[in-house]
Amino acid sequence: MKVQFSSLLSSYRIGVGVSLVLLSGISLSNSFASPVYKWEDANGVVHYASSPKSKTAKPAELAPIMRGELRLAQQKFVGCEKHGGVDCRAGADTDGSIVCSDGFKGATNRYRFSCSSPKLDLADVSAPGADGAFSVFLRNSRSVLAKGPTVSVKLGDGSALALVGPKEIEPYGMGEFQWKPEGAQTHVVSEKPDAGQITISCLNCP
Repeated sequence: MKVQFSSLLSSYRIGVGVSLVLLSGISLSNSFASPVYKWEDANGVVHYASSPKSKTAKPAELAPIMRGELRLAQQKFVGCEKHGGVDCRAGADTDGSIVCSDGFKGATNRYRFSCSSPKLDLADVSAPGADGAFSVFLRNSRSVLAKGPTVSVKLGDGSALALVGPKEIEPYGMGEFQWKPEGAQTHVVSEKPDAGQITISCLNCP
């Protein structure tokens, strides 16, 4: 026997002519205000549609599928926060996930996303000295060399200070960036900058 869905489902035929339809976990009869009609033509093909296309069409009896009966698999994401951070130097686990610094291999983060670039975090900011000099300390929290790191501090008048620091920060290393007024520089910082004033970047940072 052949089954054909017309109008409602744009007439799909599969394999031996049997058409199967999945409608978002809800029965057809529950999805539409009008019932679903079923009839068989002269060639033995069974049709389904949202409106009767034949004098012999009758409402189809379809078993309801309730939303509450559907269960979707839930995956719990586990990171390395409680395991000393990510150890990119260990390479990827057999499933492509990261390995943690303490050897834990149950993390779900993907290695290629977590270990393809460095990640610079603000570690500390020193209070300005009498001359307005201060330092910003960055930590590279991944095992990828940070190239060309830069640090700038935005002041209240809209201007920005470009701090001087290392050209690279080693994997899991620290970098100190300094501002010290010299020569014709007139910006003297009297208060310790907060995180919202500091912009961090590097050439191979995401």
